[in-house]
Amino acid sequence: MEATTGAWASMRPPASAAWPTGGEILASAETVEAAGGDWQVSEPREIQLKGISEPARVVSVSWR
Repeated sequence: MEATTGAWASMRPPASAAWPTGGEILASAETVEAAGGDWQVSEPREIQLKGISEPARVVSVSWR
């Protein structure tokens, strides 16, 4: 298993490309849709969260 520190350590699977990287903001696709804002977001992708059987659909929010 990948050595990690911080809050993500208990939830992040090893070498997962779906998890956020430094400087990236992830939000659920449903939250972004419900907020109705005019943000630039990535295409949705799925991540597996610890303790939840269904994958979560998330987007990366552009903030720069």
